[in-house]
Amino acid sequence: KNLVFIGLISLVDPPRMAVPGAIADCHTAGIRVIMVTGDHPFTAKAIGRKIGLITYDTVEDVAEKNNVPVESVDDSQVKAVVVHGNNLIAYKQSDWDRTLSKT
Repeated sequence: KNLVFIGLISLVDPPRMAVPGAIADCHTAGIRVIMVTGDHPFTAKAIGRKIGLITYDTVEDVAEKNNVPVESVDDSQVKAVVVHGNNLIAYKQSDWDRTLSKT
């Protein structure tokens, strides 16, 4: 009680200008680029798209396009993946194989 909302602040930390070009050069050279970040998965996905790292649909994208729950999406429809770091601790080899098989 008796609290007053004073304001809200936002911070933008955009990727460096050279990053999209560097990623494109890596892809052209056949180098696979994987981003590891401490950002929230939604933020990581947005940054990945902005820099040209995520160019295919994630499971969330497929679910949204088909208006179905994420759990019902067939893994074969998914070509990009964003994994929260907390999930990695429980990863089995099959999880790594599935995740790393995505383009």
